[in-house]
Amino acid sequence: MGSSASLTVDGDHRWVISGRLDYHSVPGLWSGLAGRMGGGDNVLDLSAVDGANSAGLALLLEAHGEAVRRQGRLKVLGLPDSLAQLGAISGLTPLLDELRA
Repeated sequence: MGSSASLTVDGDHRWVISGRLDYHSVPGLWSGLAGRMGGGDNVLDLSAVDGANSAGLALLLEAHGEAVRRQGRLKVLGLPDSLAQLGAISGLTPLLDELRA
């Protein structure tokens, strides 16, 4: 059974993601973000995310990489505990700390 998540534009280079970040929802979310990242600050507000697995972590890493490729920066608001814990297990705490707005 698939889960649901949504991506809402909240201004220029600013998005709100809500729902669950998992293997079912992340591909659709990424297709909504991939071509829209720009130079400067790109802000992802995750405060309405109610759970995440490693696919959610992969989404953040891809978004960070895309922002950097475009000479921009990714900032994350409301990083869920589940992603912070996965980041710690994966040795990504320093990067996630850098991404926190």
